[in-house]
Amino acid sequence: MKTRAHFQTSISLRTGLYFVFILILASNLNAQNKQISMTRHYFTWPTTSFHIELSQSIVRSEPLNRLSAVSKSQPALEEHFVANFPDSIKRLVIDSKTVISDLFDTYPELTNQLQDLARSQASLVHAPDRNLAGSTLVASVPVFPELASLFLQHNQTIPLARVYAWQPKAEYTGLIIYMAEALPWFGIDGTTMAQAALFPKIYDQRSRLVLNIEYIEANFAKKWGSSGYAQSIYDAQKNEDRIGANPYIISANAVFGKIAVDPVISEADADLLLYSETSRKALREGRVIIVLSKDALTKNWQ
Repeated sequence: MKTRAHFQTSISLRTGLYFVFILILASNLNAQNKQISMTRHYFTWPTTSFHIELSQSIVRSEPLNRLSAVSKSQPALEEHFVANFPDSIKRLVIDSKTVISDLFDTYPELTNQLQDLARSQASLVHAPDRNLAGSTLVASVPVFPELASLFLQHNQTIPLARVYAWQPKAEYTGLIIYMAEALPWFGIDGTTMAQAALFPKIYDQRSRLVLNIEYIEANFAKKWGSSGYAQSIYDAQKNEDRIGANPYIISANAVFGKIAVDPVISEADADLLLYSETSRKALREGRVIIVLSKDALTKNWQ
């Protein structure tokens, strides 16, 4: 059973248009006790890649043949990486309602799917400690399309809403939404900082759904999702391959969701975007970048 069929959800990228998981595992190569542990891991959401890092302090040891011990440790490191990959990414936010850990009980096959993904898609780089007292594994796993496809069912694109009443003429090639400051949390008393997710939605102030992952053409949904992320408008504008030379730049009025992920924009901005065929095309192709704070784009999980 594919878990991707159970989502109706809608991060950012330079050339390459994918996220990367980086896991660093280190082994204590004591001749009598080769233990592998992970002591630190975190996510970052910069404009190019998405990282997880796991590391361990290396304890000096004196095996008879250190280089041989380092070499022999590599398969164990790789299996440790694969076995622990699902747990390593369990706090990843999928959308404004769901994180990966919410799904393991309902979809027990997800653990195996994630492990298979790590085993088949990871790029592995082994490096011995400077003094050959340990070994390090760096593993990279692309998020798009492989990981995201586990949560993405895109057999048919749902048409965007359309505005027929005349709007000021503007041919926008993409959309940048600024959300790097505290915003009212729609439906909740108070303000909060927006968070990042794989598939954010966009609403307007009338609760009209402007953009969802299912509104995006399948090839673009698989390529880069519904939205990317950047730390500043300047950084977002550098992603011309995604948002083009003339993006529409606006600020969100609020943030929505059980998890504060989805931008809420003004009705006027939504009408303008849904009136112009050029802007509608940009939305259908996921040419959106959301600007978040530095803290929102880096999550430390100790």
